[in-house]
Amino acid sequence: MFLSKPVPEELIRRLIEEIAPLNNLYRQAVKEHQPCYVSLGYLWDIGDILLEAGVDQITPLASAIHARSYITAQIVMYSFRIRRYFPQRGTIKRRFGKVTSYAAFRDAFPLLENERYRLSRVKERELVKLLNSGKESREIRREIASLKKARVPERKKRDMRLHELDSFVQVFDEQFGELQALMEKGSRQGITRFARRMGIEVLLFCNRLCLSLADESFAPPEEMPPLDDIDPRWSVFIKGMYEVTSGDRVARNRARRRIKPMHFVTMGSYMDILRDERKIKEYIGKR
Repeated sequence: MFLSKPVPEELIRRLIEEIAPLNNLYRQAVKEHQPCYVSLGYLWDIGDILLEAGVDQITPLASAIHARSYITAQIVMYSFRIRRYFPQRGTIKRRFGKVTSYAAFRDAFPLLENERYRLSRVKERELVKLLNSGKESREIRREIASLKKARVPERKKRDMRLHELDSFVQVFDEQFGELQALMEKGSRQGITRFARRMGIEVLLFCNRLCLSLADESFAPPEEMPPLDDIDPRWSVFIKGMYEVTSGDRVARNRARRRIKPMHFVTMGSYMDILRDERKIKEYIGKR
C-alpha cells in the first residue's frame, strides 16, 4: 500500500488503536530511565506495525495520526526510521544493550542512519563503543556533537541565502500568530495543554532564543533540547530559530530587519509565562 493519496480514515483508526499502547509503554520507559534498548524496542514495535500496514510515505500518515490522537508525528516518523534501520528487534539489545542514555542514542542515530555522515566501519564501531561505555550522558553527547561537526561542518550563517531567510520569516509569522491568538483568546485549559505538550525545557529554550534575537546582549543557548514529542510545526520553527541564533551577528541582524524585535520579545514573554501555571493564571486574569 503506497500512501501517496489521502490516508484512509479506517487505516488511521486501526493504527492508532495498535500504536497507542506501545506509545504509552515507550513514554513510561523514557520517563523511568529504563535501559535504552527497552525504549527502542517499543519504537521498533511501532515501526513494525507501520511496515506491516504497507506504509511507504510516512509523513502524511504521521501527521494524520497526530491530528487524531496524542501520539506525536515525530514519534511515528522516528519509529519508522528505527524499524527500517534495525531489520531484527534483537539487534537493538545486542548492539546497544549497555546504553544508559536514550538522549545520547537519539543524538547519535543520524550518524548511524544518515548517509550524509558516511561513517566508516571503524568510526561506526567507535561510536557504538562510546554509547555503550557507561560514561556520563553529557560527556557522550558532547563527543557526539563534536563528531557531527567534524563530519558535516556547520554552514556559515552569513552565507544564508535570501530565500532561506524568507522561509524562516514565514514560519515565524505563522507560529507567532498562532501563539498570540492562543494567549489572547484561548481558554486556560487550552493554554495549559499547549504548555504541557511543549514541556518546560523546550519553553525555556524558546524563551532564550527569542531574547537572543531581540537583543544582541543576550547570549543564545548552546544546546537544543529533544524535540521528538512536540508538534512538528513547532519543531521546524525552533530548529529555524536555533539556526539563525547560532550564526554570526550578521545573520541575527538580518533577521531583526525582517522581523520586529518586539515580536521576539513578546514571544519570549509568552514562553516564560507558559513555564509556570501560576503565571498562566495571573496572565489570564489580567487579559
